[in-house]
Amino acid sequence: MDCEVCGAPDATIIAIVEGVKMRICNKCAKYASRIISREQPEEKKTTKSRGPEKEFELVEDYAQRIKNAREKKGINRSDFAAAMNIKESFLRRIEDGELVPDDDLIKKLSTALGIELLEEVEVSSQKVETKKSSGLTLGDVVELKKKSKK
Repeated sequence: MDCEVCGAPDATIIAIVEGVKMRICNKCAKYASRIISREQPEEKKTTKSRGPEKEFELVEDYAQRIKNAREKKGINRSDFAAAMNIKESFLRRIEDGELVPDDDLIKKLSTALGIELLEEVEVSSQKVETKKSSGLTLGDVVELKKKSKK
């Protein structure tokens, strides 16, 4: 499916962007306030399930869980950031809920802190027919607004 922000053909992330749940690509994931799920590209999917599919999404209180677990282990933020190979300011923004960590970092944080950051959700496997868009994406609208303000 196409990215609902920029129109790229490889939209594999379902996320909340400006309060709206939408399908976006990896490039546009930086605009998400919350990643709900990430899918593998279609060619990598090999198994089909019958009935409801199970997906995982980041828990809503991920920021507090990360901060509490780090503090409980007695590790200061700068040392933990160095151990995770990220900047301290990046970790601070995650712990403040300002940034959503990507899948790889979620796994590293879960393992390092011994906490669960993903929860299983059931997703209906029914396919919904959608009309092919005229090619106008959210990104196009933003560009139009920018141009009209000049």
